[in-house]
Amino acid sequence: MKYLLLVLFGLWAVGSMATASEHVVDPTQLISGTIARCIDRDLAKFEKETRINVLIQFHETSPSEVEDSEPGAFMRALSAKLGVLEKDVLIVYFADVDEWRVWIGNELTSRFVGKPGTAEEFTASGAMHDTKETWLAGVFADSEAAWKRWQQVARAIPQPIERVGFQAESLAAGIMAKLSSDHTTPGQDLLAPTLKGDIGAVKALLRRGTNLEVRDPQGRSPLMVATQGNHIELAKELIEAGADVNARDELQDTPYLYAGAEGRTEILKLTLAHGADLKSVNRFEGTALIPAAEKGHLENVRVLLKTDIDINHVNRPGWTALYEAVMRPRAGSETYRAIVSALLDAEAEETITDKEGRTPEQRAREVGNDDLADLIAAAKQ
Repeated sequence: MKYLLLVLFGLWAVGSMATASEHVVDPTQLISGTIARCIDRDLAKFEKETRINVLIQFHETSPSEVEDSEPGAFMRALSAKLGVLEKDVLIVYFADVDEWRVWIGNELTSRFVGKPGTAEEFTASGAMHDTKETWLAGVFADSEAAWKRWQQVARAIPQPIERVGFQAESLAAGIMAKLSSDHTTPGQDLLAPTLKGDIGAVKALLRRGTNLEVRDPQGRSPLMVATQGNHIELAKELIEAGADVNARDELQDTPYLYAGAEGRTEILKLTLAHGADLKSVNRFEGTALIPAAEKGHLENVRVLLKTDIDINHVNRPGWTALYEAVMRPRAGSETYRAIVSALLDAEAEETITDKEGRTPEQRAREVGNDDLADLIAAAKQ
């Protein structure tokens, strides 16, 4: 994998503005439509909040020698054409050489490095190079970790091109986190007390009108940090102050999705009462209900079943919530019996098959969950 960050400066004419409504341009569909839409939505929200336009394009072929006659020539010309030369970001993937290039506008270099200065100064001192290498290493380490996890859980054989989707997600999340964590951004101090669960310090900052949507290096908002730490009262304070329950981190989790997947029932209820997007999906294209059922979080399943969530949603591996609840050995578990019963009572469809054509009942019997299979069989009568 080759990847190149181009940070150029100078006076260049700005071309026609790129449309803010489409941040991901993938004419040959190198990544899945779901991932593209998720990235596009997050970048649109990021632009609205920061006025920084991040464009991601996928090209089948790399530039010709003429177009790439000198370092940065192609990206400079394309950035000028799209209107993102000075103040915005352009990320391009070239499929034939498996290469990413990233253009950072001249006016963003100080935010990217994290201290005052000019592009010329950062280039001369090597600060931009060092910052760039550290950032890229983190971005691609995250994408590789997600890719490895996907290869372990995917039912079908993962295709190499799917790896590009994980890289695109990490690059988008990484650049948003990097440019959000500007040294001049008010409210960065909210992250430290949130990590410690210091509700007194958080309340004091909230009274002063601090920025609720700052990000740590993993792209986590203070609310996401509070959710992961299961700091219920702290999360309540943040949510009631207006924290976004649908704000995504680098792994494409949101406070709502994470609370649903990891048994944070009280925080889940808070997110549902404050605009949780029931149609939102995680990086495996699953709703909050699916991992809740798979991980045995009975109360979360019951809470989610009282909403309008799609009970029969199929995730990227090809599984519904009912299928996830029975697909691994659970024999004799009262928790999973209750989860399966709750799903069936809510009219979960028991005939939806996995990618190998197995129904939830067939899969349950295959792994020894005869008691769960019997529940499903009884529901069909």
